[in-house]
Amino acid sequence: MYEKIMGRLKSHVYPFTHLSISALDIAARDLRVFHICRGERVVFPSISPDDFLFLITGNVLVDGDEKISIPEEAAGEPYRFSSRGGEVSIQAVDDAVLCRGNARILEDYLALDELGRSRDVEETVNPTEILLKLRGTEALRGLSVDNAYQALRRMTTVRVAKADEVVRQYEEGDAYYIIREGTAEVWREDLDDDEQRLVAVLGPGDGFGEESLVMEGSRNATVKMITDGELLKLSKEDFDELITTSMIETVKPAAASALARTGHEILDVRYEEEYQQSFIPGSILIPLPELRARMDELDKATTYLVLCKKGSRAAAATLLLRQRGIKAMVIEGGIIEWPCNADGSFVL
Repeated sequence: MYEKIMGRLKSHVYPFTHLSISALDIAARDLRVFHICRGERVVFPSISPDDFLFLITGNVLVDGDEKISIPEEAAGEPYRFSSRGGEVSIQAVDDAVLCRGNARILEDYLALDELGRSRDVEETVNPTEILLKLRGTEALRGLSVDNAYQALRRMTTVRVAKADEVVRQYEEGDAYYIIREGTAEVWREDLDDDEQRLVAVLGPGDGFGEESLVMEGSRNATVKMITDGELLKLSKEDFDELITTSMIETVKPAAASALARTGHEILDVRYEEEYQQSFIPGSILIPLPELRARMDELDKATTYLVLCKKGSRAAAATLLLRQRGIKAMVIEGGIIEWPCNADGSFVL
């Protein structure tokens, strides 16, 4: 059933249709799948614009009256429930499968996925997964898209052998690590007991070492390799810089509107289906995946105000533009925050 669900999302549902296979696999980890049996009822409180809820298969009643049916053998698009901000009550007339996720997280996946495919990044087993791992680490959860990308570029590769101690408890922290290949054990010694205890086993994609860097203290555990392997290492200096600074200039929508009237260009990097639904008059559309191939359409004498839905893809696009010497700024909040008329249309 999992493969069938992801196949339908990948084939028919934005933004899954634009994710790479590796990014799709990672995004799937944040999805919640609900199997509800005939007669059962499930209530989803506060479905917001940042949430999405799909009926994948089954026959259900929504809020007691609206009837929706998608046969299990159907190859068509799942039904997307309205993000109206209130409670949604769903009762299964027949067995049904529902899927729920977070649209804002998916926006970040789109941006990080595209950066992970960048030719400017040294080949890794899965650069997208490493970028997402950086963003998913508790200490780095607020790391911006651009700084996550810079962290990946600055990481160095370290070969390690079985039985190597990568970090030792009580030593001063000097780097953050992500395991690229191999397996390691985490051993910890309690303050009132000098006997070490095994507390975790780490594998490819797992990171460690950030706590001592954030707290500016000593390591709280020893990490020992149990196989040969390869690590990605981010120095403390780069770690400190990237979590405290931003490399991308941003501009608020009102200021962006004024700049656009004085010669700056609005560059929309959303997908065409999004652009057709709503756009800023006079804006240029170049979807993020097409940006590298279409750089020659842009003028280095112009400053571009980069727009997406909420900001993540615009940050990725701005990084790529700046690497080519093209001046660009991110419009904060994306088109979601752009002021509109009473009828919902957008103006400069």
